[in-house]
Amino acid sequence: MVELLYINTIGYEAGQPKAFFTLVDMELMRKSEVAVFGVGAVACYTYNYLKEIGIDVKCFVNNDKRMWGKKLNGVNIVQPSVVMDRNYYVIIAMTQRKYNNEVLWQLKMHHQNNFGLAFTNSFHSYKDFDYRLQEIVMKSINEILCNGKKMEDIIIPTYNCGPAGDLMGHIPELCWTTLWSHCLMEWFFEEYGSSNHSIKEGLNMLEIGEGRGLFSLTVHKINPEIDIRWLCYNWEEKSEVAVSGKYTAYPAGLFKTYYGMIEEPSYEIHEKFDIIIMTEVLEHFVINPVNTMKKIKNMLTENGRLFLSTPNWGHLPLMDSYKELPEWTGKDNYLELQVGHAYQYSKNELESLLEESGLVMERYELSDSNNHNMIVKRK
Repeated sequence: MVELLYINTIGYEAGQPKAFFTLVDMELMRKSEVAVFGVGAVACYTYNYLKEIGIDVKCFVNNDKRMWGKKLNGVNIVQPSVVMDRNYYVIIAMTQRKYNNEVLWQLKMHHQNNFGLAFTNSFHSYKDFDYRLQEIVMKSINEILCNGKKMEDIIIPTYNCGPAGDLMGHIPELCWTTLWSHCLMEWFFEEYGSSNHSIKEGLNMLEIGEGRGLFSLTVHKINPEIDIRWLCYNWEEKSEVAVSGKYTAYPAGLFKTYYGMIEEPSYEIHEKFDIIIMTEVLEHFVINPVNTMKKIKNMLTENGRLFLSTPNWGHLPLMDSYKELPEWTGKDNYLELQVGHAYQYSKNELESLLEESGLVMERYELSDSNNHNMIVKRK
């Protein structure tokens, strides 16, 4: 079974933790001769990890003829033709990720389909907070990413000329999103974990802008008793009642979904929620956010709480204040305003926006990626 494995956090880059991962079929790898394709830092991380778990690396592989015949960690460096054999399990471990695609094409052109991947990526590990949460997050990532798939269905080579895409697919996003809102996840685990017997039964939750669904799926595993709904952005049609079956990519089938544009003044969800999750959404609002935030406030129960994250990355050169964001004038004008991040807020501006909206900040912290993380409640 192919599984993404978090091995260790190896250091910090620009203040953000960087971790070492493997994406491998461990059972198949243990039955095979193992070769590591690469001779840089990632290849060395891979060698040391495999040695720790009792797997010998038979050889390193490199395309540079000057490297053939040399040794790394006492192991021979060989030319690629040596490992184009189904008896080998080849782990692609290129330090520069752009070369992963070239190596994968080499393997596929020679019908070498027994391969894995080793790489580094920005990632927040929860193991120092609570190892149980780390296990839950990794299980959620694996269900979204792998879910019984074969390696060739997860890692797909892209065109090897021109502006090629990234064969890593959703992997980097699933890793780096942990940097944005890890404080929220830790607070949620403390507050609503199923082992917390003080919480009420029958809680319901809405996530606005679910992304790949990682936050909701993790919440579902933390406490399966919470009734989770999604509000998905959809400008072609809208639903004021949560429905099933419209979105099929896992884990969408687990949760009923509303769809529509939360910023559209006429769009309303009349149900109230004990918990609303909104991570990395506020900065995408392109109209004045006060009325939208008032709408969200009215969707909270009396003691409900909004778990909110948004970048603390300084203002974009678009406008000097969120108060300059235009008012709603219609869907056509709204769609023309889509620019990605319309506005990035300071903490003082967030406090001002919440005050205007009838909300107040209950808890606040900056995440690894310098994102505002806060719990908000009705004032």
